Amino acid sequence: TLLRKGGTNPAYLAEEEWCCGLLPGFSGDPELEREMAIHNVKAIEKAGAKTVIMSCANCYRTFFSDYPALVGELPFKVVHAVEILPDLMKSGKIKLKSKTKARVTLHDPCHFGKQHIGRNHDLYNQTRDVIKYLPKVDFIEMRNIGRWSACCGGGNSVTSTVTPDFTDYHSSLRCREAKEAADILLTPCVRCVENLSRAERKHGIGVEVKSLIEAVAEMAE
Repeated sequence: TLLRKGGTNPAYLAEEEWCCGLLPGFSGDPELEREMAIHNVKAIEKAGAKTVIMSCANCYRTFFSDYPALVGELPFKVVHAVEILPDLMKSGKIKLKSKTKARVTLHDPCHFGKQHIGRNHDLYNQTRDVIKYLPKVDFIEMRNIGRWSACCGGGNSVTSTVTPDFTDYHSSLRCREAKEAADILLTPCVRCVENLSRAERKHGIGVEVKSLIEAVAEMAE
């Protein structure tokens, strides 16, 4: 929706798009991750795409960091939505409108950090640039941000599957930290949304957990 409003008509692979392979990779099955990587790269290359845009932090990290090691140099550019949205918002190609004021804070996903996607590369600033253009938003940082951001506890769904109580503890802890700062907790990671929102509902913490990309889409005219 956002890309179309911004003047780009994106294509997608439908059933030819497999899982990125992160989960088997982190679960101890690198050969299955390699199989998925080979399939996805071939499918994207066949489609003729020169740029692949991710809305998932985990997929972004897997394509950006794992795929070159698994299959070699990629024949396309990999970007996350937070890298392109600020320019579209700043230029006015995506116009945003909000009826109510909101106090928001941001949860940085683990996979946006240098430790995951490269020594001289992270997406912390780009994520904040997106929030900067949201109308009627009072942005308040939590105590632990950026490289020192607390994990949502999901552990690439491996931790949340094997030790759900451990995940619940860390997710609820992070939600409580967010509640101290604001009323809405935004994050660009769909896995973090899943874990944090589950803990928030279970414990009634009182902070609304939302996907950053969906929040932008909701405001787009």
